[in-house]
Amino acid sequence: MCTQMHNVSGGHLVISVIVPVYNVERWLDRCVTSIVGQTYKNLEIILIDDGSTDKSSEMCDAWSRLDDRIRVVHKANGGLSSARNEGLGIAMGARIAFVDSDDWIDSEMLATMNRWMDEQSAVDVVMCGTIKNYENGREQCIDGDLPQRVFTSDQALHNFLYRSNRMASAVWNKLFDATLFKDDEGKTVVLFPEGLDNEDTICWRIYTERCVESISILVASTIIASVLDL
Repeated sequence: MCTQMHNVSGGHLVISVIVPVYNVERWLDRCVTSIVGQTYKNLEIILIDDGSTDKSSEMCDAWSRLDDRIRVVHKANGGLSSARNEGLGIAMGARIAFVDSDDWIDSEMLATMNRWMDEQSAVDVVMCGTIKNYENGREQCIDGDLPQRVFTSDQALHNFLYRSNRMASAVWNKLFDATLFKDDEGKTVVLFPEGLDNEDTICWRIYTERCVESISILVASTIIASVLDL
């Protein structure tokens, strides 16, 4: 475990939730509300304002005054990967989640995924199902009814390459052990490729270089990340 990662009262692990923010004033409150309302309370919530030109920056600061678990970083615009890397660089949690600022998560999502990771001692990653919301009001449930399954790293890589068994590359429906991104001194050693918004590269590196045990897939219709399809 990285020496710079820490627990809080009661021995519960801290989960760092990294949220890149750029011109999302329309959806930001819904996103942050869903995070601060998690039943799992031991959170470090990192809002990375990536040079927003709307009211998002002020909204981030307002949220930090309402909840002392929220940290805000304001930076020049560098794109999604740059914002996530900024968050990784300061994250102190033993586990890491990513939430996009136009999405929102079920109140039990982090508690359930964290508990399931605890129950599977050799698991490095947990993935859940999602609900895609369309602006016309239509919803599409993705992987909400798949059975629980544990993949070895080789199986995960095979399914990732062949896009089978829903081994998705997205990071916003997963909970990661922070040691996949950081070394024993807490230095970030796996970064998102800047200039690219696609997450395939970082998932490839995690599956091939860093994940030495297994990848756990937890999917249930009651544990959801909701994503907006514009």
